[in-house]
Amino acid sequence: MEQRDMKAQRMHVNIVNSVEQLNSLKSSYNDTERRKLDLKAKEVELEDLQQFSEMRRNIINEQIIQFELLKIAEVANKEKLG
Repeated sequence: MEQRDMKAQRMHVNIVNSVEQLNSLKSSYNDTERRKLDLKAKEVELEDLQQFSEMRRNIINEQIIQFELLKIAEVANKEKLG
């Protein structure tokens, strides 16, 4: 009986240790999940910034085209008047 009690005690200790290890892993798992969420948020932010940057490039290119057209119109107007 005493040997059976000792075996049961060892099993109990092993179970308690396993539960403690699992509980300690839970926080690192939560940290990992939080990091994944943070990375996903940063990824979305980066995509937004890339889209914004692309829009700005398009606007700048359009302004360059308009400026070139304005210069052409000014030259044509001077030639017409001169």
